[in-house]
Amino acid sequence: MEIINKIQQAASSYLTGKLSYFDGTHYAVKASGFSETKQPGAICIVARNHCVETKKSYSSISRKELQAILTLEKKNAAQPTCYRVMENAKQDAFEVHKTVFSVSAETLKNAWLLIPESFLLGTLYPKQLLSVETPNGTLYSYMSGSLHCLYQAGLIRSIEAFKHSVGLPDDVNDQTLTLSDYAKAIGQIGVNKSLLELLRASAVCTQGKVNANKLHALYIAPLVTLTLLLGGAVGMQLYQLNKNEAVALAASDEIKTILATSNNITQMSAVIAEVNEQILSKPLAYHHWQLLALLVEEEVKFNFLRYENNAVVVDGEVKNSGKMLAKLNQHPLVQSAQFTGAVSKSGDTDKFNLNITLN
Repeated sequence: MEIINKIQQAASSYLTGKLSYFDGTHYAVKASGFSETKQPGAICIVARNHCVETKKSYSSISRKELQAILTLEKKNAAQPTCYRVMENAKQDAFEVHKTVFSVSAETLKNAWLLIPESFLLGTLYPKQLLSVETPNGTLYSYMSGSLHCLYQAGLIRSIEAFKHSVGLPDDVNDQTLTLSDYAKAIGQIGVNKSLLELLRASAVCTQGKVNANKLHALYIAPLVTLTLLLGGAVGMQLYQLNKNEAVALAASDEIKTILATSNNITQMSAVIAEVNEQILSKPLAYHHWQLLALLVEEEVKFNFLRYENNAVVVDGEVKNSGKMLAKLNQHPLVQSAQFTGAVSKSGDTDKFNLNITLN
């Protein structure tokens, strides 16, 4: 357990060193506060004034259909975009919270993960009314299911005005964060549940960073190397075959050797053709990470996870096993999902063993 804690602390320390903040100017985030820097870190917190946040309800639609719509929207998005899907069982609808990061790829060329400032505050301080001093001015925030986040400006000149604008009663207490307090709060992001929550509202920014040809080269280069080696081996065998044919008339034993070599070449060529056919028939990218993301959204505590015979086997714990199973069976990648044993209660969670057959 001590080793796990040390690993978690080391990972958290590493992540903290990669944090940055952007509000038109790049800032490095340290315990002492914000300091200007030329380039963003790998994890960039994008200020509220550079995030366009909207929400839309989809009724009488399956999660599979909704996922197809959002996937198409994301492919056509000109800027980094993320979606949070919240299910409303009472109204038989899904509420989609959309965040568009109005930042150019060139501005964030070194940033891989973009986190909206508003959702960051709501995650670190759930159901708390906040007045936060940021590098871009005072920001008011409150999140309880829905997210409300506005700068001090115009009609919103005080925390009381913001409180009334979001429909909160007068007796709700607010908490004030100075610029230093805000920097310390950001620095507390580590490998924990809060990080997993933030990933739900974050966008992975790969534009200009990932070269598809280089990714394909990871498996194409070994394949080409193997083909060249096999081709060289076949060439040598053919050369030997021709050489043996020249002396075949002199010795019948040598003729038998030539025939055996020819058979080996035929078998080797068949193996090469089969290998190439199998490799080319496989998809170039593995897309089952969506399934793992669904389990993470359901806050599954994994005991083990393995893939075998086109099926994913999961052993773990979850608060609502029935809800999780229903969502899995609606997933486009899932052919069927079923428990392979009895589901047992352990406190507030259900212990389960699950077999997921993939399409």
